[in-house]
Amino acid sequence: MFEAVSSITEGRGTTRPFELIGGLAGDFDHHWGDRLNARNLPGVEFREAYFTPTAAGQKPQLLNKLCAGVEVKVVDRERYDPIRVGVAMLVEARKYAAFAWRADNWIDKLTGSSRLREMIDAGADVDDVVGAWTGELADFDGRRGSYLLYG
Repeated sequence: MFEAVSSITEGRGTTRPFELIGGLAGDFDHHWGDRLNARNLPGVEFREAYFTPTAAGQKPQLLNKLCAGVEVKVVDRERYDPIRVGVAMLVEARKYAAFAWRADNWIDKLTGSSRLREMIDAGADVDDVVGAWTGELADFDGRRGSYLLYG
């Protein structure tokens, strides 16, 4: 989902793409990881990270610039919920003044509607955002059951 945030790199151009997430040092800092760890999200830990994306594929405004953020460490795959973690990371990142969605609202295309972006921009917390699609998810799970090849 961080592909849709113009001010944050998802670690492309580093030795740990999609494990290192951050923005320009000075705009983002270690407190992002502190706040994420305080949420006690199951199956994941965050470590303070500083890195410099140096390869093609990076957002041009972050290429060869010192970035500050977090290293995402999955410690229990069975308990890890990547969508909840991604939403939590966005909610906490949105607290930084430098946070900026891509101008084309790419997040709306990635998530299927403007709901996630609008809720985060309005200050909704993780449970509110994830809970917003619980009914739709339950409906989908009920309908898909007869189409599964393996139980």
